[in-house]
Amino acid sequence: MGGTGTPVLLTADIPALIAVSGVLSCLFVWQQIYLDRHAGTSLPPPLTPRRLFSGAKGQLIPIYISAIPLWINVDVSASDA
Repeated sequence: MGGTGTPVLLTADIPALIAVSGVLSCLFVWQQIYLDRHAGTSLPPPLTPRRLFSGAKGQLIPIYISAIPLWINVDVSASDA
């Protein structure tokens, strides 16, 4: 705790946060692949079906990758306002 009573993020916490976020990202990707394989069952559909990334539609990958920093900047801008 800092002097003002607010929690302080320690530098030692950063590697643990990166590791946890990596694990959670891998679990999310695995879940989406699982849902895509079992499409048409009682399970919910995946957020982005794998067919969007294959063949001629593979051109969407750079668009998705370039959209990530945009989403981050919008979230940061909204939290600063």
